[in-house]
Amino acid sequence: MNFNNINDETRTMWGNWGATSSSWGVMPDKRKGAGFSLSYQSKKRGNGGYARFSSDTEFYYDMRQNKQEHRYFNEMFLPSALHSFNRQTTHSLTHERYAEVKEKFHVLPWQLQGEIQATFKQNWGNGQTDAKQWYGSQQTADPLNTASAHLKNQLRSADSEHTTTAQQSQTMNDGKEYGLDFAQLQWFIPKVKGLSLQLNGSYKHAEMEMFSRTSSLREEVLTDYRHDYGKNSVTRYHFEPKLNFSQHIKGGLVLGIDTRYRLYSERMDDDIFLLSRLEGWGAEDSIRLDLIPSNREMLLRAFDADNSEFRDQRTQEAEVKFDLRLLRNPKRKVDFHLILPFYVRKERMDYARQTIDTLVHDRYFTVNPRVSVSNEYFSLGLGYEGSYAGLRNRMPYRDARNPFFVYEGNPSLDNNRVIKADGRWKWYMGKDKKLRLNYMELKSDFSYQLRAVAQGFTYNPASSVYTYRPENVKGNWMWNTSLYLTQTLGKRREWRFENTLSAQAFHSVDYASLSGMHEAQLNKVENVMPKEAFKLSYSARATKLTLQGAVTWRRTWGHHAQQQSINAFDYTYGVTGQHTIRSWKTTFELEARMDSRRGYASSMMNQDEFLLNASITQSLMNGRMTIKLEGLDMLNQRSGTVYSVNAQGRSETWMRMLPNYYMLHLTYRLDRKPKKH
Repeated sequence: MNFNNINDETRTMWGNWGATSSSWGVMPDKRKGAGFSLSYQSKKRGNGGYARFSSDTEFYYDMRQNKQEHRYFNEMFLPSALHSFNRQTTHSLTHERYAEVKEKFHVLPWQLQGEIQATFKQNWGNGQTDAKQWYGSQQTADPLNTASAHLKNQLRSADSEHTTTAQQSQTMNDGKEYGLDFAQLQWFIPKVKGLSLQLNGSYKHAEMEMFSRTSSLREEVLTDYRHDYGKNSVTRYHFEPKLNFSQHIKGGLVLGIDTRYRLYSERMDDDIFLLSRLEGWGAEDSIRLDLIPSNREMLLRAFDADNSEFRDQRTQEAEVKFDLRLLRNPKRKVDFHLILPFYVRKERMDYARQTIDTLVHDRYFTVNPRVSVSNEYFSLGLGYEGSYAGLRNRMPYRDARNPFFVYEGNPSLDNNRVIKADGRWKWYMGKDKKLRLNYMELKSDFSYQLRAVAQGFTYNPASSVYTYRPENVKGNWMWNTSLYLTQTLGKRREWRFENTLSAQAFHSVDYASLSGMHEAQLNKVENVMPKEAFKLSYSARATKLTLQGAVTWRRTWGHHAQQQSINAFDYTYGVTGQHTIRSWKTTFELEARMDSRRGYASSMMNQDEFLLNASITQSLMNGRMTIKLEGLDMLNQRSGTVYSVNAQGRSETWMRMLPNYYMLHLTYRLDRKPKKH
């Protein structure tokens, strides 16, 4: 049993407090709350003393409050002398309640095991966002010749530091979600050796009501005002049985056949009501955000048919995978492995939006082979993967809820195709090679996208509007390689040295165009990130100590003259230690780490952050009770930053992390011995 009163952005005692995710990645937040968990284990034994049936029951309940502050800067690489820039600040406060019951069981006589989980989540909150957008450049080069004369005049007349558009928005939401999952219900069929049946499934339903008010300005003049009320409901379920068979054949040949069928259904009603259409609901009327019209007829007059959406989608997938292995023997020193999966997908969608009201069907088939050879020292692999681009991406819809960011579908979109290759080499060192404690390992993998789906965009400098549309691109590739070395030191092997030298390289290809150009322009950006990391650790019976450090170089450059190269460095170094006084049953832990960044465009990124964590744990009542007091970021130095660059632009994101906090854990273990028969 655990009781916590915490202020943490990572997790509670049971690990479900992950950071909030958004379109630009993970958003750490300032969080406080209380959590309660209860777990119970039971076993029934047979006459021989073995466990015939075992069960683990767990219950969790959490209440939490998340307070977020987030700043975002983005530069979009346009095919011209001028680039567009976005700056955004967001503040939000959300409240959540979460309850979960989980049951794990194992029935040995039937060789049956599984997990069933029921969840309920409720959340409500509010937020505010301020955003500004402008376009300009520190360079004076002329736009590309492909731009029209009218467009050139627009670009030349732009002030490089002038804010062209701004948006201010407030939101309120109230929602709930409940569901049932049954995962890994697995039955090993005793009468047929190597045959097993597995079943996965889930059912989830979510409802959300949201109010939003957005004012859009251009040159400080109000150009658009929206006061929205949205009511959204989503129901999802899936059912997935799997049948696996494995059989040894003569000569070291092993054949595996895996079959699966998956049925997935999603029904969504997203009704939007544009209240600002109604008389008395304009920008000058100062209506409270969470009010709606008092009668149904008035509310229906505000229905936004252009942006409301209905979707009833059903997907069926079937796959048969042949897994053929030729195992090594004294005469044959390598393993040969061939995987040949045949995949078919059938999708049906009833879709209604704007003037679209249709029922569409689509089928997709691919074979994704992979072949590899390996032994205990090396492996080489080569494979091909095809994946579905998505039926909704191909719908000819247009989402213009935000007048500055418009989204469209692409009926001519094609599917994804990628080739992958990987290799590994391992070399054991030292006198005691059989123990395999000291070795060096070289790993590398490469992927090349023959065709991928990218979110291309067109920017109109006259209206400051981005229009996003999925497009097919080819030529993206990614390469990762690393050299890892580990070595024990000393006669008692209490010391260990580890070193990793790695590098990542990305070639990013994407579409970007300007309104007035005849066609979109391909932009290419290169990213190279070498990294050196080391660790020296000491481990004894009562004491553990680790000294570690790393440096990463981020080198980015583009293929047109207006894009500046970027050179940035990340440094981290620190020490962690743990010591246990065994006679007292007391454990002390300490972590001290310095994180430094240099070379970024934003001064907020170029900072030093010293992280200091400490904890003390006391065991009582012969191990039945544990008390732990810990402090995280005791000097209040930590902040959250995210940096990314691709062919469309670069972004730097700062997010307020949690302040320093102290957490008290109280854990008590209850044991009940089974009755003797």
